[in-house]
Amino acid sequence: MKKNASSRKPTEGNYDKLYSRHEFLRGLSLSAAGSVLLNPLVGKLSAEVKGHSQPMRLLFVIEGNGCPPNQVHPTNLNLTPIGKRLQTVEESFQAKDLPKALKPVSDYANQMLILQGISGRICGGGHSTYFGALGCFNTREGKHVLGPTLDYELGRHNETLFKNISLGISQRSHLDIVFNSSAAGANNPIGTICNPQTAYQRMFSPIGDRKNLAVKTHLLDYVKEDIKSVKRRLGSVEKDKLDRYLSAYEEIGQRHSAIADLDPEFKNRIDPITEKYRSSNPVDRLECHFELATSALVTGLTNVATIASGVGHQDFSIVFDKL
Repeated sequence: MKKNASSRKPTEGNYDKLYSRHEFLRGLSLSAAGSVLLNPLVGKLSAEVKGHSQPMRLLFVIEGNGCPPNQVHPTNLNLTPIGKRLQTVEESFQAKDLPKALKPVSDYANQMLILQGISGRICGGGHSTYFGALGCFNTREGKHVLGPTLDYELGRHNETLFKNISLGISQRSHLDIVFNSSAAGANNPIGTICNPQTAYQRMFSPIGDRKNLAVKTHLLDYVKEDIKSVKRRLGSVEKDKLDRYLSAYEEIGQRHSAIADLDPEFKNRIDPITEKYRSSNPVDRLECHFELATSALVTGLTNVATIASGVGHQDFSIVFDKL
């Protein structure tokens, strides 16, 4: 029996053209919000259909006041003291061996690498090395930026809306932006955004107005019609993949709705998400920054994000009062 022409597998040339992001988007009329959120997702789908590997997504978390090595050391292994580390040793561990600080990510133990014993002498030492932590140079207490940092170098080659995103917290809570951890080159520091509202506005301002900033409506509510337009042009497999991306993106808003529903009276008095984004408390701000970085990485707005938690002598005296 003769097969219908539409059931034949497209040739390689037609296949590329059919799923080219440029060709795909040219036939769509997306809002400004749709362009911001959906363009990167369509790019991911296009690359997957063509069999291209996806760029690695990276999140750097820099703790300015240091991290005691025993807090991230597997409990089944001995921690060799400084001064007695004479050789490189490779050991294995299981999820049950993770210390308390890493228990929340125990599901990923089989993909985890814990690297201990790296020397920071090249960065100058002390409680905080500023740009040196990701740049491997001595900044002389943040006064000298000698070159680009690793997060910028990894991000600048990606075809994403943002090459990298730098967020963080500081004891100087009145400042929206500080310069302390990332750099695009010598004497060219990148601002670390400390105010979650400022970060949200910079990343997602085309999506919603300031009254609804970050909190009162799920971001995807702004692009419902755009999502319908995109789905009409996708096959079933690609629709499923797009749904997975969108579901991951919506989880943040759904989680907060569930938290608010635990106390209906509290929800009626105040929107807890709005207040959290307005808060100057460093724990609230840190949580907001993790949410923003996750959203940007999941949707493809960037492949590299940095969260600087109190990096630099002017910024690290932070009290975590409700961890």
